[in-house]
Amino acid sequence: MLKNFKFNLSDVECAACIEPVKGALKNKKWELGNNERIQITALSINLLRKTFEIEVDSEGVTDAFIQKFVTDELAEVGVTADSTAAPHVLKAIIGIVSGAGFLLLSIFGGGLPLIATYILTAISTTLSLYLGKEIFVEAFKKTTRLHTLDMNALFSVSAVTAMTVSIASFFVPWMPCMLDAALLIFGFRHLGLAIEDKAKQQVIDSMSFKERAPRKILLGNKDGEFEECNVDEVKVGDIICVQPGQIIPLDGKCLSAAAKLDISIIDGSIKSTPINAGAEIFAGMKLNSAMPIKIEVKKIEAESHLARMDAEILQAESDKMQAPLEASAQKILKYFVPAVFILTIVIATGVSFVAGAAMAIKCAISLLVSACPCTLGSIVPLAVTVAIEKAAKENVLFKSGEALQAAAETDIVVFDLNGTLTEGKFQVNDIQFMDNKLTSGDKKYLYYCLYELEKNATHPMGITIRKKLEEWNFDKFSFNSAIDDDGIVHHAGRKLFINNECFRIGNVTMMKEADIKLGRYEIFPQDKPPGQVLFLARDNKLVARIIMTDSLKRDAGLVISELKKRGKDVHICTGVDRETALRYVDQLNANQEVIAEANLLADCSSSTSLPGKNSKKAYIVNLQNEGKKKVAMIGDQDNDVVPMAASDVGIFVKSAANAEMMGAKADVIIQSSSLLPVLTTFDIADDMVSNIKQNMFMSFGYNFTTFCLDMGCWFGLGLSLNPAIGVAMMILQASVVFLNVYRFKQSALVDHEGETSQSLEQNEFTNATTHFIHHSLGISPSQTPEAKTSSPISNVVPLLSTSCPQFTSLPTLEAQHHSQQFQRK
Repeated sequence: MLKNFKFNLSDVECAACIEPVKGALKNKKWELGNNERIQITALSINLLRKTFEIEVDSEGVTDAFIQKFVTDELAEVGVTADSTAAPHVLKAIIGIVSGAGFLLLSIFGGGLPLIATYILTAISTTLSLYLGKEIFVEAFKKTTRLHTLDMNALFSVSAVTAMTVSIASFFVPWMPCMLDAALLIFGFRHLGLAIEDKAKQQVIDSMSFKERAPRKILLGNKDGEFEECNVDEVKVGDIICVQPGQIIPLDGKCLSAAAKLDISIIDGSIKSTPINAGAEIFAGMKLNSAMPIKIEVKKIEAESHLARMDAEILQAESDKMQAPLEASAQKILKYFVPAVFILTIVIATGVSFVAGAAMAIKCAISLLVSACPCTLGSIVPLAVTVAIEKAAKENVLFKSGEALQAAAETDIVVFDLNGTLTEGKFQVNDIQFMDNKLTSGDKKYLYYCLYELEKNATHPMGITIRKKLEEWNFDKFSFNSAIDDDGIVHHAGRKLFINNECFRIGNVTMMKEADIKLGRYEIFPQDKPPGQVLFLARDNKLVARIIMTDSLKRDAGLVISELKKRGKDVHICTGVDRETALRYVDQLNANQEVIAEANLLADCSSSTSLPGKNSKKAYIVNLQNEGKKKVAMIGDQDNDVVPMAASDVGIFVKSAANAEMMGAKADVIIQSSSLLPVLTTFDIADDMVSNIKQNMFMSFGYNFTTFCLDMGCWFGLGLSLNPAIGVAMMILQASVVFLNVYRFKQSALVDHEGETSQSLEQNEFTNATTHFIHHSLGISPSQTPEAKTSSPISNVVPLLSTSCPQFTSLPTLEAQHHSQQFQRK
């Protein structure tokens, strides 16, 4: 029987501390005899929340036995776990109230009988040991097993010193009696932990995506009527009814004739999207129609889109790799605590020569507790978790803290073209035969040869051609065909022998490598939308060309412009030929570094670490080596996997023709076809790093200030701060840090959609006007940047704009047409 259990980890502070938990529990199985067994089938650890969950397949044992068995197994490796939460609030009340009472007795209770003093000392010591038990145990384990000193060691040493000195004061009169010190130290420590737990809950715990959907839904019965039931009772194949304004709770297929949905949970769209019967629907979409719709359920609640999003976020939180900043913080913490001990000993020794041993002991205890770096260990994981959850709400999934910091440090952003900057929705705009004398039978034969070349295609362009040809249902031919040794070249094309004739389909690069003359057909038709030309050759002779079109994404130019404003260099690295790439760059209305004709085979051509020539990976590596820069690669297809792995951060953008394996390989997943979340990716990463640096500065500033305050009070007033004041100040420090993280969580992101809508309209009109000038002057928009510099347009545009101010509103038919098109959108 499968059961789930949740445990608290009281002594886990860093990523290294969870390894013993994994070693003791992950995929472990115990045969206990008498048909009793325990097998852990799943383990999920959340470092920040200091919890872990296990899925247990057991037989013949009770839940209480499983819980005790697990805690005993962890105790063997030095980890303290409990299935119930520690009562920090209760212990805080006990410590602070009793400590305050003993402090008042020490001030106003002079002349107490000796026996009463003994009893009070025994009560104080017993309560201190009770309140500090967990802290003592954790400090002992860390010191003896991990050989590290942490904040628990500081509290333990200061409290034990206070208790020892208080007991010794009965025998050594000059020693101070500090019955209140240990109680107040532990009382305020538990109060700090309670506040920390509550603050973390406020900062990082938010309603799951799955809980956004309604818990009660209308389920169809055998009579065709709908009855209310719990969403977890619905099975695959059931029919549910969703009311207007309701969030769709389960994945399924639309059975209603028409509906409008808010699909922002899927692709970030802020407008209602119309759908028809048979359309695929995902949990999290919202019904914006005035009428209810019926849905055939395809996924139960535990497997729905919302549940998968929750699982991805939890996985990112639980298994996230350590960000470099977190590693730095843990390294600082490793040396900081020993440094505090050494400095305290040095200062206390100096004070003892001037003011005596009693004052030196008080000073040492005060320094130890007030200098505790209690929040340093949680600063980075807390900010990382907030950033991951904040990004997920914007359809961006970070896989690790390392990816977050890498995104913040990125200098260069490299875009793939097809499917990333473009819609990825290829269309066969035209198939043009070179020989006008071909009969209809000859054309059918060539069509089927083209089909034979593309019938097993995996690239979106090849798939589009195949589907287009399948629509025509032409007669089949009997072929004796074989794939040539060249095989399939991604992007470049394919070569095949059909009836002993060599057929090739590919781009300009493939045709030139085969020494096939293209002549004037190499030039992309100026009257067509931006796209790419593929060529069909027969025995090294051009016989046809296929005009493929694929529009740029509406926000592509704006995203590139915004990235440049952030100081990032933007490059385009694509497998298409250079002329095609430059046509798209011209449409973007911005100057980018472009590398074209890069292919997947070059990336994978060598088993060595050196990338092949003319590959995307080589381009990424070269950029990294030039000035030691950080590079982000943004892509959407299989041929982008290798360069993404080579980059510092790989960003996967969903497109019309996605490769699902990309989601598993990328560091960041943008769960939207829009490019605006790319800006959100870098915004959140920048904000997170900024928040971490602010909190580290405040944390170390606090420790430096408390040291100076302690020393100032002693040298200026001859007094030592009560240890309780130091702990209270520590709580104040933690509160400030958590408040700053909460500010980061609540801070609004830039509304890129609203901010750039006006720019989109201006860009649309500018592109239309530029295209009109190109067309009027006979200039190809795909000219190289060098050719553009010397072309007449570089002189005509500024001349028209200065001598004719009304130029920007010239009523050209084409400009008006484009402007009206935009207005309709």
